[in-house]
Amino acid sequence: MNRVLLLSIALVLALAAAVLPRRSDEDLAARRAAELLDLSTASAALPLWRALLASPALERTDAGPVLHLGATAADPTIALLSARTARELLELPCTSEGETRPLWRAILASPAAERTESGTTLRLYGVRLQADAAFFPDIDHHLEARLSLARGLEGLAARDPACAPFTLTGELDPVHGGANLLVVQQGTTQALEFSVDGAQKTQLRVERSFLPEAPNDELLRAALVHGLLERAHGDPAFASLRIEGEESPVPGGATFRFGRVGDTEMLSFQPVGSAPTRVSRPWAEPRAGARFATPGRIGLAGSAFLVLLLAFARGGPRKP
Repeated sequence: MNRVLLLSIALVLALAAAVLPRRSDEDLAARRAAELLDLSTASAALPLWRALLASPALERTDAGPVLHLGATAADPTIALLSARTARELLELPCTSEGETRPLWRAILASPAAERTESGTTLRLYGVRLQADAAFFPDIDHHLEARLSLARGLEGLAARDPACAPFTLTGELDPVHGGANLLVVQQGTTQALEFSVDGAQKTQLRVERSFLPEAPNDELLRAALVHGLLERAHGDPAFASLRIEGEESPVPGGATFRFGRVGDTEMLSFQPVGSAPTRVSRPWAEPRAGARFATPGRIGLAGSAFLVLLLAFARGGPRKP
């Protein structure tokens, strides 16, 4: 293999390493979530990990203590991702007044919209997200869905000359007489239901087979399992601790929720039939280098370095 080819390979590897996606803040936060296990709870004044091992999630057996670990959820949750992708549902076809058209066009043809010589105005009233409890819906997700749909409607209407100029009222504050939109995530079905404020029933519904994949849930599980075992093995009373649910949730196990609310990050656990126990701390901005130092990027950069070394070694002086 000649030196030019080796240098070309090294350049390709280095470029590949440079363009790989960076870690998100949410990814980095999930990896360090175990740090919150040492924070004290308000109710029992115990570190969170000790409060967990004093909860019904721990079972005492002849072979030693066993912790049952259920679902782990880190931002962005399935519910949050469903809210953020709600705008995509606006383009699904529906049948209204004998005509099949995209839902967004049916909305603009409804009493929630007003079209005059000066343009089109759409009023937006209520927007909600309804999701299975297993997807960890939160009150903030209603706003996420509202913003997603508002921006989706604005973007779609802006492409239609017949709507120009287009105005949306109620992006943040509900406007009476406007459109009601309900985003539904039930199992593997994502749906959007439309009605007009004051109407007695849903007028239109579109749906698709769609279940977002929460990218950081397994990162959180791995971080928590490692952190819990590390702390427990340093305590003679829990040195033989075993965790059921290291790879996937077990029925009846304690659920964990980790996320960021404003400038605070929060970690909570909830055994079945019990109230959640939570701790929190101020949000810490990840170090810039941590976003780039992914395993894939490190591997490619290392390979490029080795190829460069080989190229220069081959290009050195030769013996006669």
